[in-house]
Amino acid sequence: MAVSDLARSSAVLAAGTGTKSRPKNLGKPPSPGRDARRVPCLDGVIQSLRGAVILETDVNGLGAIRSLAAIRPRLQNLIGVDFTASIGFSSRLCDMRSAPGPHVDDGRALRDFLLQVGEEIGGPLALFPSGDRTVRLICRFREALERRYRVLLPNAASVETLIDKSKFAMLADRTGLLTPRHAIVESRTGAAMETGLRFPLVAKPLNSPGDDPIRRAFKAKLFETPHDWDAYFANWSAGGRLLIQERIVGEDSDIFFYGGVWRDGDPVC
Repeated sequence: MAVSDLARSSAVLAAGTGTKSRPKNLGKPPSPGRDARRVPCLDGVIQSLRGAVILETDVNGLGAIRSLAAIRPRLQNLIGVDFTASIGFSSRLCDMRSAPGPHVDDGRALRDFLLQVGEEIGGPLALFPSGDRTVRLICRFREALERRYRVLLPNAASVETLIDKSKFAMLADRTGLLTPRHAIVESRTGAAMETGLRFPLVAKPLNSPGDDPIRRAFKAKLFETPHDWDAYFANWSAGGRLLIQERIVGEDSDIFFYGGVWRDGDPVC
């Protein structure tokens, strides 16, 4: 699973479309009655909010928008914020706004944009990051943002452990978490074969902060054989490390995502 999904699950609500294809019926929200019954423990939280802001409105963000739209009119303002022409701009379920990207002025431009939105609406607002870069940004500027927003994320160190695949792999090893056999390797010929892992292997960028050459090349790549690995990295000169995992064969229906709400370390729902 993508560790950013695990980080995002600490938000008040979480939802996904379950597909990377373009969602249909963007303007039709889920049944309010059905979704309202699914989260009765949030009634008090919802009533205390003036609305919600969803950062990054591609597939994951749009899923959150659709779920939040189902609890209107209890949630008064629903605002989507993105930095590119995402599919969120085709939705009629929220007020979409363009903002500076997290890379502009080292994230301070987006921080100031969010504070301006919070002042305009009056707050408090729930804040939903839908990607690793916005999760990291909220952690960096948490103290300033909490003047207008409710932020339900762990501390910055815990979030970084969930996002950075090398740190998450060490956490999994330390706690006995059930994961595919894995290793962290350099991006060079022969590196995967030295680990003793069995092909086929899935390779992923570590998603560490900064400019990652592996992340620029691919999000995930399947290597069927050692020959495939060496052929790909034979002329690779960009450097970088990556996570490799033994492939687990299965269907999309075998993939599960979990979300919940915690208060003072205890699960609420």
